[in-house]
Amino acid sequence: MPAWPESLPRCPIGGSYNFTPSGNVVETPNDVGDVIARRRFTGTTMNETGTMVLTNDEAETLYQFWSVSCAQGALEFIMPSWRDGVLRDYRFSQPPQFNRTATRVFCSLSLRYSL
Repeated sequence: MPAWPESLPRCPIGGSYNFTPSGNVVETPNDVGDVIARRRFTGTTMNETGTMVLTNDEAETLYQFWSVSCAQGALEFIMPSWRDGVLRDYRFSQPPQFNRTATRVFCSLSLRYSL
């Protein structure tokens, strides 16, 4: 399994990080009384998004990592979580989005992992 490249930043820029657990509750209505709520699955998916500031070389490294090492997002990779630093098996939720300026590249990432 590929690992997040050492040459890339370890976390997104301040203020761009978002963590969203996926919903995992099912509610069943009753004829009388409150609804019954239960977990749908024992595990769930966690979503992390953020923006990184990269050089042109780092942007090319990230593109190659996504495109070749992770088979355009089909394969998982190992990376420390942006939330708590724990090593987890991630997958790209969507392709990286690159926005270039004259001197740097802003890259929006959307990642997910399962518990």
